[in-house]
Amino acid sequence: MDGFNRLALRYMGCNHQLGDYFSVMVDDVPLLGTVSAFESGFESKIAGAYMDGINAEFLQKALFSDPVSLTPFVCNCGDIDCWQLHLTQTCIGDIVTWHGWNNPHRSIDQGWDYSGFPVFSFYRADYLKEIGTALEQLQR
Repeated sequence: MDGFNRLALRYMGCNHQLGDYFSVMVDDVPLLGTVSAFESGFESKIAGAYMDGINAEFLQKALFSDPVSLTPFVCNCGDIDCWQLHLTQTCIGDIVTWHGWNNPHRSIDQGWDYSGFPVFSFYRADYLKEIGTALEQLQR
């Protein structure tokens, strides 16, 4: 392993609020599972209470904005705005990094500290290829 992560997006179908959306895997592991395990240290009853939220808007922002706040996960209750997990994406040279994870509805003062959540770094060419492939799937 060279220290860089691998992103994979899997088409999940169409959601009435998100439209067509994708699940995210990092290094062949569902990222939602990683989030759930991490959040269980904060509050086990609502840890990981998300669904995948990567849709066309996310993909476009990921492709064309830097730095940018992205929302890979939204609430699993049906109202995607009530509970979200955000990240900051930055691009430096050939590297794209996901970091700065936060849930805007919870704070460090409430015990929700994401500073220990992994930072993911991707080779920019591979990352852009995966984003482009997902966007192509939406045009079929």
